Amino acid sequence: MKIIPPISALIPWESYDYQGHIALYVALEKIKELLNKNEDLIAYELQIEGREDFSLLKDGKQLSL
Repeated sequence: MKIIPPISALIPWESYDYQGHIALYVALEKIKELLNKNEDLIAYELQIEGREDFSLLKDGKQLSL
């Protein structure tokens, strides 16, 4: 008889957690870049789990995927 390992959601959750950290890092780098250029941030948006894992938008248009 084979022993079936217990099912755990830990591994998928760690992937989402990591994805969130990367999205936050990318967003903070973009904010830093925009502030250095004295640009307004109001037009920018971070979208998580939209078209892809995360993307940056400006005025609703995708900048990065």
